[in-house]
Amino acid sequence: MASPIRILTAVPICDGHDSAINTINLEFIRHGIEVIYLGYHRSVSDIVRAAIQEDVSAIGISSYNGGHIEFFAEVIGLLRGRHQSVRRRRRNDHA
Repeated sequence: MASPIRILTAVPICDGHDSAINTINLEFIRHGIEVIYLGYHRSVSDIVRAAIQEDVSAIGISSYNGGHIEFFAEVIGLLRGRHQSVRRRRRNDHA
C-alpha cells in the first residue's frame, strides 16, 4: 500500500482570513492527503524545520494580504540552503 501524500500548511500571520486554509485542509483530508497544519504566526524557520522533519511532499502557505509571495521565497531559499529538493509551482502554473 502506497504512503499517503503529506502536505504541510501554515499561516505566517493571522490576518483574519483563516477560513480558506481550514477549508483547503479539510478538502485535502477528504481526498486522503495527510495534512500537517502548523497554525498561525509561523516563521520561515518553523515551516522549513517541520517540512524536513515530517518529510512532506508540499508546503502550502495562506495569506490574504499578498505577503506570502516574499515569505514563500524565503522558505524556498532556506530549504535550498539545507540542500532540500525544491520544485516550485504557483497556483496558476500548469503541470
